[in-house]
Amino acid sequence: MKLSWFVKEFAAVLLVVATSILLLIWAIIEASNSSQYSVVAIGFAGGFIPILIEFIVSYRNGTLFLKDTKAVAAKRAKNVKLARLSFGPAVALSIVFAYFPGAVKVFLLSLAAGYLLPYSIVMLVHFLKNHKEIEKIAKDL
Repeated sequence: MKLSWFVKEFAAVLLVVATSILLLIWAIIEASNSSQYSVVAIGFAGGFIPILIEFIVSYRNGTLFLKDTKAVAAKRAKNVKLARLSFGPAVALSIVFAYFPGAVKVFLLSLAAGYLLPYSIVMLVHFLKNHKEIEKIAKDL
């Protein structure tokens, strides 16, 4: 059975939302072991501020939601290149992650959650609202 485009893309968007929620829950659980809830708040704010700045700059530049096929293709190519460059450091970081002390681990988890959670929620709302237009643009690529 072949899944429709909507189902596959919706599952991908939900995966990002679920991952960000799990990161936040993991950070809170880690913090509860040593009562470091302030580290969770600082880490979450540290992740939230850059995504907020990115959102404001993209909104002002008119690039928040790309509608031009060429712009989408260029952004996709840039993201693929960035993903290839960051894969090695991400693997290395995940291997040594288990050895980080408690406060550092809590901070990194909440930092990732602070960045991903608002991003994924905006992405989910945008996808649900504009999925037909997104599908049309994606098919032209």
